[in-house]
Amino acid sequence: MYSPRFPRLGRSLLMPAAMAVLAVAAVASCSSSAAGGGSQPAQDVGLPLAPIHVASIPTIADSSSLTFPIDAYLITQQQRAEVDNATVIIARRCMQRFGFTYNPISKNTNVGQTTETNAPRRYGVVSPAQVAALGYHPPAADVSALRASGNTLDAAGIRVLTGGVSPAQGASTTAKAGPAGSYNGVQIPAGGCLGEARRQLTEHGGSVNDSPIAQAIDADSLSRSQQEPQVVAVFKQWSACMAAKGYNYAAPYDAGNDRRWATSTPTAAEIQTATADVACKQKTNLVGVWYAVDAALQTSMINAQQQQLDAVKDGIAQEMTATAQVAGAAN
Repeated sequence: MYSPRFPRLGRSLLMPAAMAVLAVAAVASCSSSAAGGGSQPAQDVGLPLAPIHVASIPTIADSSSLTFPIDAYLITQQQRAEVDNATVIIARRCMQRFGFTYNPISKNTNVGQTTETNAPRRYGVVSPAQVAALGYHPPAADVSALRASGNTLDAAGIRVLTGGVSPAQGASTTAKAGPAGSYNGVQIPAGGCLGEARRQLTEHGGSVNDSPIAQAIDADSLSRSQQEPQVVAVFKQWSACMAAKGYNYAAPYDAGNDRRWATSTPTAAEIQTATADVACKQKTNLVGVWYAVDAALQTSMINAQQQQLDAVKDGIAQEMTATAQVAGAAN
């Protein structure tokens, strides 16, 4: 079953920003990489075999501010911005030891309390005003928290920051002392100054990435929900509503993924289709049904792995404590 992968603002802003600033002094964009920062595969969360039935279905037209059971085990955008800011503070101090200036990211942490789960279009398009202007095209990504702040790091500075060797340097200049080598006789920390920052923030058990278990529950509940009887039934109602308007789609994702919309700007036909899509969602309460089932599945999955998820929550708390200490010392 198809699962959408729209850009999510909850991802860590630091690494894409840092590398873009270092390489080309340009604004970076967020990444929706695999769970655990791309280093760990999503885990099997043991989906329940029996279909579920939700007795109480809310009426929901706008999915942009929904909360989910798994949110308690994911890092919010606000928390991630604070972690990124603390990481920059530590890395900046480290870079100063080597004579470099490092200022890659804004200190503005007012970016909201939503988590990875609440993707803007988890259930497809829902905003009449947005589709009237954009159809199925996504709005421009909000990268206002990312900026290039006069960084002029050369290849040596990049190596100190990341612990790697820039291709421009060539193998002949690779330092021999330790995994990251040295610069001007001073040992570079493993992973560079960013590695030093991450270790300091996670030395007591925290994590700079969302848990693979929590992210797997996020993805698996959405995928499994599309097979549940209540969601299947409301999809059929939505499809019938669309057919009455002259559109032939079995499910909302089919409409959003129509190849005809692969254009640089939305067409009139796309806007008309998306407008009908949103109207049919509202008429059938599709979002309310889908959300209720999705959330119920998450609760079932969380109950099956409560001990592991409690440890995840503890890790987030430890990371935020370390983050607050770093930020407090910098003020």
